[in-house]
Amino acid sequence: MCLSSKYYPNIEVPLCPEIAVESGTRNDIRDYINVRLFRDRRVESTLKVSFAEDIIAMSSGSFLWTVLVVAHLNQDLDKGRQEKIMRDRLLQSPAEIKIKYAQLFEDVDVRDTEEILRFWMCIIFVA
Repeated sequence: MCLSSKYYPNIEVPLCPEIAVESGTRNDIRDYINVRLFRDRRVESTLKVSFAEDIIAMSSGSFLWTVLVVAHLNQDLDKGRQEKIMRDRLLQSPAEIKIKYAQLFEDVDVRDTEEILRFWMCIIFVA
């Protein structure tokens, strides 16, 4: 049997080995970034490498955090944001995933509010 949990609350099972997945995700995170960061966009390779190194260092092994940050950076690039603005936003990204989610909801474009409301209504209906 496999039991998965976040660090808090800590769930321990007597005589059961524990594996900290975050310690082994660095290569997977690097591979994901190499494939997805600035994909199909014209960006200097030195810029991509620089952002990739920062993301890997900041991710603390969290693959989901990496996915969210890469998506955010790709959107910023699509909107024509300058490198400095993108770098500042990356460096200001919260390390905790729940704070990152809250930030994403705060940054929703007003024009998308109706679509997001329909999304939440579907979630509530399914629940």
